[in-house]
Amino acid sequence: MDNVFLSYNDPLVSIFILITLVLSVSLLTHLFGNLKKEKQQKKLENFLETFESKDCSLDFDIIPFSSSLLQPLRLLALAFQKNGEYHKAIPLYLYLIKNNHEKSYHDEFLKELASTYLKSGLMARAKSTLVSLLEISPRDTKALYLLQIIYEMLHQYKDADEISRSLKILGEDTTQLEAHFRFFEILNSKSFSPDEKTDLLIALSSTHKSFYRQVLHTLFKLDVSKAWEFIDDKRIIESLDIFWTLPASKINFDIIEKTENQPLKAIFMAREIIPYDKNIKSNIFEIDTILSARNSGKNDIDIQFNYFCPSCKAEFPLAYNRCPSCYSIDKFILKKRLEQKIELENYSLL
Repeated sequence: MDNVFLSYNDPLVSIFILITLVLSVSLLTHLFGNLKKEKQQKKLENFLETFESKDCSLDFDIIPFSSSLLQPLRLLALAFQKNGEYHKAIPLYLYLIKNNHEKSYHDEFLKELASTYLKSGLMARAKSTLVSLLEISPRDTKALYLLQIIYEMLHQYKDADEISRSLKILGEDTTQLEAHFRFFEILNSKSFSPDEKTDLLIALSSTHKSFYRQVLHTLFKLDVSKAWEFIDDKRIIESLDIFWTLPASKINFDIIEKTENQPLKAIFMAREIIPYDKNIKSNIFEIDTILSARNSGKNDIDIQFNYFCPSCKAEFPLAYNRCPSCYSIDKFILKKRLEQKIELENYSLL
């Protein structure tokens, strides 16, 4: 017996025991990892089946899955999504997700499905799809960005701000995002008075210069006097549409008449708010053209504004805080063109 116990002092036995323990732990970890993955996959499939009966018109028995179908069907789904045919894109994504289990493709299909739900206005489904994906891949930044957009559209700004913090931990630059959600938190808060909102928005603009236009537009709704005080003489052209469409009730005639800022004065001169002065030049092509035409007796020229997104190259007739197409924030180029003024007539049924 002494010889048996003495054998444990042999270094080879210790090494053998250590290797056995390491292998056992690795095997158990691998098994538990696979079980967890299978459980998550099953949960996701059950989740998707709740949509399948209503959305998916493809017959899986007639169209057996083949890896060669993966890219063609994906391109087809993307084409349907781009054309706004979401009811056709959704079944294709459900089919691809159900039949393809390669993680890289699987996660991409889920994000594209969530994006399709988002664009089609099915916010609850988009949110549920992304939450299910993030349970499996919690560090997926693209999924986090999409979920943040949904929270913003649902006016859940605190949840959106929490995602900003998660993205920051993952190494993403969230400076602009945090300011974006801070702007809406101030604007929609019921705990701030109009005066407090005004002061907070002006402070936000002082630290984030890109929010100047948004803050100016909002101030004209909250406090007209402070809006006129807030105007930056060097940034008139980027807010041309705001001044061009500003209601007469919000125009400060004293400031316009006394200002030495020629572009600002010329805008309201072109609108025929103040008398024409041939010595005033705005150096804004559209405004100076209207003034020249008006001096020649032509008074039927107007300015049409469009808002161009440099990220996705889409153009919209209305200003936005987040691009309706690619969801980039606070980025648009103000486009202007001259056109003949349309005189609107009031018709009455009486």
